[in-house]
Amino acid sequence: MKKILKSIYILATVLLTAYLSSVFSRYGTDGWYQTLPKPAIVPPDFVFSIVWAILYALLILASYLALSRTESLLHNPANDLFLAQCFLQILWCFAFFAQGQLAFGSGIILLLDVAVIKMTLLYHKLNRLSAYLLIPYCLWMLFASVLNIVYVWMYGTSV
Repeated sequence: MKKILKSIYILATVLLTAYLSSVFSRYGTDGWYQTLPKPAIVPPDFVFSIVWAILYALLILASYLALSRTESLLHNPANDLFLAQCFLQILWCFAFFAQGQLAFGSGIILLLDVAVIKMTLLYHKLNRLSAYLLIPYCLWMLFASVLNIVYVWMYGTSV
């Protein structure tokens, strides 16, 4: 029963993160973001939805493998990092896309990078496969950070 509840918790948390992130992202991508010339390293728009669907699926599986190994999610550092990176993901989408705060977004995404890397390292201690499943997420977040910084360099702190 506990594993089923943890599965529901992980799935609900990631789906809520995906939903809120997409709402905030769509706000910007339907507005100011489309008006700016894109740096050459920005993938076509359709790539983002495909990549995020894969990354969220990997995050769900990795989190289940890691967090199901622990007795309680309360006072659990792995769970804390899981929740922190979900919150930072939503906050970054809000700051960068919905608010057009490029510099603030850069700060948030760098914190998100740290949270995702720390989560991956901690998951490795709980279940090695879970950590390996997060490697694409780590790499994508580092790429997204570079893109965010390029936008700050090209357009300043906000649009």
